[in-house]
Amino acid sequence: VEGINELLSVTSAPKILADTGALLGGALAEQIQRASQDVVAENFDAYPVEELQRIPTSQLVQILRRDDLSVVHENEVFDRVIALAEHLAEEGGCAEDVAQLWQAVRFGALSNSYVIKAAHVEAIPKMVLIWAKVLHRKCGSSLLQGPNPKTSVADDWPAGPPRPRKPFKDLVCAVMYSVDTEARNDQDVERNITAATLVAEEIEFLGGRAILENIFARSPTARESAD
Repeated sequence: VEGINELLSVTSAPKILADTGALLGGALAEQIQRASQDVVAENFDAYPVEELQRIPTSQLVQILRRDDLSVVHENEVFDRVIALAEHLAEEGGCAEDVAQLWQAVRFGALSNSYVIKAAHVEAIPKMVLIWAKVLHRKCGSSLLQGPNPKTSVADDWPAGPPRPRKPFKDLVCAVMYSVDTEARNDQDVERNITAATLVAEEIEFLGGRAILENIFARSPTARESAD
């Protein structure tokens, strides 16, 4: 394993994953595969689709399912998967492998324009998109836990993680809003607080930590320094 670690790099990881399954087996192969998967996941956004195509589908699916996949937005995962799925279909790959690739996408975290794109992909059941975008965020956690958790959505597709990946993991964000503490218009106050709270919830939903702060609650000196 130490020798492999010396050879393991961003460039070599896809090839090592491709060769390990064919040349090795057992615990040693699993250790090498885990180390290689870590490298690919950590540098996922740096790989062209052609490099990802070299990785066996079963290994690639494990990488795509990771919370720590290095992407800024789930749209990037969709773009890679649609290219990989098309290539797999052209090469005569089985429908099950294509479905497993798509099942690794967290549809609830896609932007609205990408949900429309997903709706035009024949391999993706429409009920999966409805579940992900409408139900997953609001009550996915409760449906996936408890004595009778929901394990499939449609056509035996598994119910995926109820949260998106964590692009804001370990990031602390200050959400500053302005509400005059002497304001008499309760509607304006409520609107500003609600807007700031929604932003804070979105940050925490993506794995970060949000600190709400009303700039009018600061001392005059602090406000002037911030300006």
